[in-house]
Order: sequence, then C-alpha cells, then structure tokens
Amino acid sequence: MPDQPTLRTRTVTFISAFAVLALALLSPLDAASERALSWHMVQHLLLISVVAPLLALGRPWLLITEVFPRLAVAPLRRPGDNTAAAIGAGLSLAVLFAWHVPALYDLALRREPVHAAEHLTLLGSSMLLWAALLDARRLGTGVLWLYAITLPMTAFGLAMTIARTPWYAPYVSGSRASAVRDQQMAGVVMWAFGGLAAVVSAVAIFAVWLTRAGSFVPEELAS
Repeated sequence: MPDQPTLRTRTVTFISAFAVLALALLSPLDAASERALSWHMVQHLLLISVVAPLLALGRPWLLITEVFPRLAVAPLRRPGDNTAAAIGAGLSLAVLFAWHVPALYDLALRREPVHAAEHLTLLGSSMLLWAALLDARRLGTGVLWLYAITLPMTAFGLAMTIARTPWYAPYVSGSRASAVRDQQMAGVVMWAFGGLAAVVSAVAIFAVWLTRAGSFVPEELAS
C-alpha cells in the first residue's frame, strides 16, 4: 500500500498553504493586482499553482474525518474515482478561462463579491484537480494530466503576450501602450512562470511515482 503523508507533513503543508494565501490576498500584492494586470496574474498563479497543491497535500478531508469520525465516508478518505483527474482538469480549465473572459474579468474588478467568488472558484477547482493528481493511485498519469492542462494555459498566455490591444478596460488607466505592455507582462507570467511551476510539479510527481513504483519491485529483480 503506498505511503500516505504523515500528520506532521499534512499540518506543515496546510499551514504553508494559508501563509501563501495570506500573501496573495492580504498583502500589498492584492492592492497591486487592482492596478496592474501582471500583478493580478501573479496573484492568480499563487492561488492555483501554490496554494491549491499545498492544500491538496495537506489532505484537509482527512483532518475532517479525524475530528468528525461520523463523516469518515469513502469520498472524504479517498476522493474521486478513475475519472477524477479528467473532471478536475476540465473544471479547472473551464473556471480559469471563464474568469478571463473580459466581461467577467471586468465585473470581478468592479464588484468585490464577484471578485471573491472568482478567487474561491479558482482555488476550489484547482484544489480538486491537485487532489486527483496527487492521489497515490494516479501518480503515474498525474504527470500527463498536468502537461495536458498546462498547454491551453501556455497558449492563452502567448496570445496575451502577442496581443496589440488591451483586453481589460479597467487596466487602461494611462496610455494604451502602457496597458498593452502590462498585458504582455501578464502573458509572460502565465506561460513562463506558470509553465515553470508545472514543470517543477511534474518532476516532483514523477519522482515520487518512481520511488513508490520501485518499492514494489521484488528484491531479486531490483538486484
């Protein structure tokens, strides 16, 4: 049976997730994200590429079942089934692209409840995806799913980088040229730094998968 994260590991990752969440939403980064699209993209990437996997590693559903044993049902202890990764990937991409439609993006910037809903759905859908990717039963295919969802994000970031007109009206506070430069930087953040985070995560998942797969090799074959 593959090893599961210890309570100490889950606690550390869970606390780390909330520390990064505070950095994204309660630090000066939040105010900067309202003035510059590039900083808003940094904020979103922290939520979906750092906070979400840390929360998934923290296994909060296991903490719930430990505090409330009556809730210890299968979906909480072992979330999802063989289609969990596909559902998580589709949902997270749908949520991400929906919120980057100019009309919805502009609405989120103008209305705080909508902005909060944007962050909540981005984080929630990404956490569901990472919970599926980090499931011990699917570590081998987790790398493939991670690259599958990275490709559309990279394409979107590249489109944003090469665009010659600003997509989001609230960020056109000065000249259109400065708004385009800010948008191009946001695109770089999405495809370059987002891609780098995906590569690092994929390497880590693959390394864990190889380690766990090796633990099942008979000694006579391993030698």
